Amino acid sequence: MLLLAALLAAMFVVAGCGDDDDDSSASDEPAAAAETTADTGSGEDSNGEDGEAGEGSGDSGNGDSGSEGEGGDDAGDSEPAPDVPENLGDGSIQGFGEEASAEDRGAAAAAAEGYLRARAASQWGRACSFMANGIQEQLQQFASQAGKQKNPNCGQALGSLTAGLPKEVREQAAQVQIASLRIEGEQGFAIYRSGKMWMFMPVAEEDGDWKVAAIAGSQLR
Repeated sequence: MLLLAALLAAMFVVAGCGDDDDDSSASDEPAAAAETTADTGSGEDSNGEDGEAGEGSGDSGNGDSGSEGEGGDDAGDSEPAPDVPENLGDGSIQGFGEEASAEDRGAAAAAAEGYLRARAASQWGRACSFMANGIQEQLQQFASQAGKQKNPNCGQALGSLTAGLPKEVREQAAQVQIASLRIEGEQGFAIYRSGKMWMFMPVAEEDGDWKVAAIAGSQLR
């Protein structure tokens, strides 16, 4: 639960940093994070329904799974994918497991991009359809313990906890280019570019489909 709280706080800092030269949005995000448990503003109602036309209805079971990948190599590669810097951080993300096949990479990319785009459009239920079951459950528990809603579903929880994050920041965070998928068993990390930054998103394979396993990406540094 503490891990989820940390991820929630990180979301408001990292997602607002679409450019290394722009620190103004990042400095304001911690305050926004604190407000999400007390106010569901930004034109989105407390039921987690879309603030604008879209598909999100707070139903975490519907929507595209984002599992349709691109055909490609069957074998993984133990080396980092091209163009991913190896000198960022301690290299543990870039060197995790092995490089996935093009098919798995395409499926994970579809899930990550689908989630981020649905979140940007305030389509909370659709966004949840791209999330692994474990992170959905943690998100619902966190929102319930925050006291704003009693037993919220995933869409309601995601909507209420991200209401303080400006729509333009969510839209910027959704502009991604997936470059690599490092996997080990059913766990992995999708590595991608967002603006000038390199980011990574934990992912998990469930019933043959790749799902995001975090509510936001983290900067690779």
